[in-house]
Amino acid sequence: MAATEKDTIYIDVDDEITSIVEKVKNSPKNIVALVLPKRAVVMQSIVNLKLLRRAANDAEKRIVLITSDSALLPLAGAVGMYVAKNLNSKPEIPPAPNIEHEDDEEVEADIDDVPVDTSKTLGELAGEDLIDEAAENENPKKDKKSSKVKVPNFEKFRLKLFLGVGAFIIFVVFWWWAAIIAPKATIVIESDASTVTPTITFTADKNAKQVSLADKVVPAQFAEKDYKAEQKAPATGQKDVSAKASGTVTFSKPCSPENPPTIASGTGVSSQNLTFITQSSVTLAPVINNGCNYVGTVKVVAQNKGEQYNIEAANYTLSGYSGVTASGSAMTGGSSKTVKVVSQQDIDGAKQKIDEGASSIKDQLKQQLEQDGYFAILDSFEAIKDNTQVNPALDQEATEFTVKTERVYSMIGVKNDDLGQLVKKAVATEQQGQEQQIQKNGLDEAPFRILERKDNTIKFSVQPTVSTGPAINNDELKKSVVGKKKGDTENTVKVIPGVKGVEVKYSPFWVTKTPKNTSKITIELKKAQQ
Repeated sequence: MAATEKDTIYIDVDDEITSIVEKVKNSPKNIVALVLPKRAVVMQSIVNLKLLRRAANDAEKRIVLITSDSALLPLAGAVGMYVAKNLNSKPEIPPAPNIEHEDDEEVEADIDDVPVDTSKTLGELAGEDLIDEAAENENPKKDKKSSKVKVPNFEKFRLKLFLGVGAFIIFVVFWWWAAIIAPKATIVIESDASTVTPTITFTADKNAKQVSLADKVVPAQFAEKDYKAEQKAPATGQKDVSAKASGTVTFSKPCSPENPPTIASGTGVSSQNLTFITQSSVTLAPVINNGCNYVGTVKVVAQNKGEQYNIEAANYTLSGYSGVTASGSAMTGGSSKTVKVVSQQDIDGAKQKIDEGASSIKDQLKQQLEQDGYFAILDSFEAIKDNTQVNPALDQEATEFTVKTERVYSMIGVKNDDLGQLVKKAVATEQQGQEQQIQKNGLDEAPFRILERKDNTIKFSVQPTVSTGPAINNDELKKSVVGKKKGDTENTVKVIPGVKGVEVKYSPFWVTKTPKNTSKITIELKKAQQ
């Protein structure tokens, strides 16, 4: 074997392929180690690698790429070029990808592979001939297919990378949910629990500065909000506006020794089967005109409404008055007509819609009081000022009407702690001598009844259902059981005076310890069975 030597050439990141080829050709050594930078862009082209290998073969040089770039290794394997991680590593040809590129056949046609002893390092190879003569005597014609360029499938690689990253993220999220968010614990404590329903009367005072248990006065905040609304609606009421015809009737009777007759009010006279009623009584008086007659005239009105009573002047008949005749003027003004008017039902319906719109005011006042740290007494919600106008008014003829409202709504809020003190005092009065702790004061569900309302005070009565039981500090108890197993948690609770039994429930099914987050722990009290 001919003695050979190694030459080390450091490639700059900005070097072109032509510059690298010249450096290889000008090297005085047979083995050339090309030390590549981290981002050797020029070597990312398989065509450049083939040009470099062909130039090296023409110059009877043997090239070894010194790099650990994972993206470059498949390309080096595709062209059969040796690679070593460092100058002291053994060279090897990386595995070639399975993708063929027919367009590179012209470049690879003149390149013959020369084997390198991969059992030796570059330093050891520097003293040996890299050309294996025995290999030269083997079949010089290489299978064309074996020299085809194999390019890695970067799309498949990227897909696998994304899937792997996605699976990792899903795993982390699931682990976080399963270990931190999902675990919950419910501790059910059986004890000598009981309920008390005291009747509490107190006064919420806007001007009070602090709670007075003796006088049962608590400081209060009055929240107010203006509300304006307008509601238009069709009028659906009906009204009969028909009119009765009217006119006059003159009664007449020849004079006689008898006293002149008096026609009573309400006497009916008829003509054409239509009856008219006298509106007042009239006494006939003697009239000398072509003889002597008793005569009297009176207003009459039709018995019923309708235009059929509008008749011309006519003679009338009447009963009960012997010898008396009647003649009347034309009767006019009778009509039959029904019109739409504003009914009370129409007004109530429009006001109901306005009240529905005001329901949001109730929620807004409640939220306002709670944001200020007060317990909102919903039963105190009412309109303290109300100016409602209906136009046209009730029973007025119209096809449409409008209801306009200007109101001021109010709600009272008191401090939870202040009410709690009143509840505690009331419970202590009813449970004298018993050391019981209020577990739930029941104020959220209890109705408040207003007894008296003044400008700055409201007197209430409330009867909450108060749950009492052993003196347990929920916050301290939760802290004492965090991270403990089920048995240890139960033992911690059982030692509390007044506790008759305890049951610890975990969820989901894989949870075996009480969560370390106290907000995930729920404590429930129930009365022990006798």
